[in-house]
Amino acid sequence: MMKRLVRKTVWWTGMLVLCACSAEIDNGALSVVVAPSGKIASIAYNGTVFRNVSGTVRLDGYEVREVQITKNADTVCVSKQLADDGSGRKARMVERFFPSGEAVRWSCEVTGDGEPCSVPIRMEVTVPASDSTGFWTAWGRPQVALDEITDERFRRELKLMRVSSNDWLNPLVPVPFADAVYHYGAPAVSNRNPQIAYCPVSGDVISVPVAVVTDERRGNGISFVQALDDYIQDLSLETSREGRIVFSRFHHRLAASNPIRFSCDIVGHAADWRESLAWICGRYPAYFEPENPLARTMGGTGAYTTHDVDFDAEKMKEMAFSVNWRASFDFPYMGMFLPPVGRHETWTRFGGGQTSQARMAEYAAEMKERGFYVLNYFNVTEFGASVDPEGASRPVVSSEAWKNSNDYLFGVLKEAILTVPDSMNLEGCIYPKTRNGGMFFTWGNGVVLDCGVPVYADFLLEQAQRHLDEVPEAFGFCIDRMDWLRMFNLKRDDGRSWFDGRPAGSLVLSWNGFMDRFAEKVHGAGKVIFVNNHTKRVDLLRHADGIFDEFTHCESALNATSFTALKKPFLGWTPSVEELRTDGPDNFFQKYLYMGAFPMCPFPGNDHSIRPDEWGDRQYLDYGPLMRLLVGREWVLEREPVRVVSGDAKANAFRTPEGYVFPVVFAGNGAVRLELGVLREGGTWTVEVWYPGEKTPETLPEIRNAAGEVPALEVPVSRGCAMLRVRKG
Repeated sequence: MMKRLVRKTVWWTGMLVLCACSAEIDNGALSVVVAPSGKIASIAYNGTVFRNVSGTVRLDGYEVREVQITKNADTVCVSKQLADDGSGRKARMVERFFPSGEAVRWSCEVTGDGEPCSVPIRMEVTVPASDSTGFWTAWGRPQVALDEITDERFRRELKLMRVSSNDWLNPLVPVPFADAVYHYGAPAVSNRNPQIAYCPVSGDVISVPVAVVTDERRGNGISFVQALDDYIQDLSLETSREGRIVFSRFHHRLAASNPIRFSCDIVGHAADWRESLAWICGRYPAYFEPENPLARTMGGTGAYTTHDVDFDAEKMKEMAFSVNWRASFDFPYMGMFLPPVGRHETWTRFGGGQTSQARMAEYAAEMKERGFYVLNYFNVTEFGASVDPEGASRPVVSSEAWKNSNDYLFGVLKEAILTVPDSMNLEGCIYPKTRNGGMFFTWGNGVVLDCGVPVYADFLLEQAQRHLDEVPEAFGFCIDRMDWLRMFNLKRDDGRSWFDGRPAGSLVLSWNGFMDRFAEKVHGAGKVIFVNNHTKRVDLLRHADGIFDEFTHCESALNATSFTALKKPFLGWTPSVEELRTDGPDNFFQKYLYMGAFPMCPFPGNDHSIRPDEWGDRQYLDYGPLMRLLVGREWVLEREPVRVVSGDAKANAFRTPEGYVFPVVFAGNGAVRLELGVLREGGTWTVEVWYPGEKTPETLPEIRNAAGEVPALEVPVSRGCAMLRVRKG
């Protein structure tokens, strides 16, 4: 119920406030109270009242000069006049609070008054921390120090593996509030610290923009979810020990011509982050569901190879091999993935030797016949090889220009080249040809282009269509190198972003616009789109059907990517067999089982990734049957779907086309006792348990339970692992 507003006028020092009594937005189980100051004052869910809460939006450098609160039907509107005394700029902010389904939506619109600029915009909430409150987000790594945790039981729960040499933390466990900063997807690019060729190996990233606060004592939680269908340029999440949560937006243009709009959903749920993610998936299904359902069948271990010779197909199937992302050396140079030539006309591959459209098609058909999937290599940000900057002065435009990357780049695609800001710090840049005022160079001395520029976007779409026409037995594409999407095009004005003190073109917006067109073409042909998402942002995955990540051997990439692939297949990189030796093969495979991901497998000719090895092959054969159980899996996003009651182990829960799969991993000696909360629906259940090194499962006693009853099960383990498959029968 919306409480009646009674206006009165109060003078504060330097600020006029048109204020009212507190206003409550009541959504049934969830209510939010807005104080006369225009700030959130308290939040309540199912009888749990988060008191002394504060919440507001502010602009760095701007002071509030006037506040006006109005009521319209079930909406509370807070209007603020802001001023920056240093620059003389002014701004207007309008915040609205209103029911939205099961949530309360907190929307914000900011309009500048004066010369355009960009300042950080911060949405800040404080939920005072206590002994019973916990914090969770879709992190690469919880930013807490394990040696500061004094509760030994909690230390064991938080430490993932049972080896002292590995300090990976359990990403499924809420932690106490801490002083920490997380970056959405990747750190925002800046001239001072651009982090060119960003790799997602540090844990200070989040992949879904959500902050979850749980109260274990009362069994309830509250989430603050940044709307995924807003334009998010750059975003960070900061927390403090006291319970402060700050989402900060960067590089948005503050101007009168184009208001900045964004929203946060306040969501109540049980004291379990899974229910928060369930709400997000339900509210934004386009970002989590594969557009092409075919992708659900493509889970399995992967390869990245151009290897064309014969291999033992049955052995690879025993290793759960499924997908070959065709390594990127069939093209003559980066970006010219399928030259405009006749079907049987050959060209020199970048990796050496000759190939043709017909040969590429034959390979895809052969792999399909043997039961495997081929994804064509694609890239929407990099072009050329051994690019010569002097080529800009002698552009060549002809039907033969494609044969030389310099000719095609400067003769056809020059408009799409990104320029390096004059003031950008290039110290330590791994691409030595990159110069201020020049081009961003990349792998193979190609350069970075903007897929939002029409001539380049059209070129890429033509390439995609040629693949669809000439290599029909391939199953789709995998797009590489999304790290460049952090950058800006200083030669283009998209009307919304601001970088280097001037208007710019955001490559995030370029990607979104290009992918709308690319996906229409690819999905329209019944093919899939996978991505190598260096930048771990779920809002960039709206058209992606699956993920083939190049850094999954790192804790941050495995964890952050998993939370974007809740309903999509997730294949991850294995650089070499040494990855299995570092912590032992059991620890290696069990971290993938726990997160529902698939590692690359040893395959002949794999490029900068694991190749066949007698010892390594044997480990993959041991775990192959267990990995195959995860094909088509989705995370179970219900309250406490599985719980370890006794025994030192970790467990997770997935739904598959055949039932449920529960990986029990990192276990000590003896059996593990589980409670299977996801079976609350009741019924009769058959239970199989699979062990590493065993090709067939053992059968455990049948489960029979009434609706609402949570069954318990004693599970023996082997090599610290047991993989349960539970089916209704």
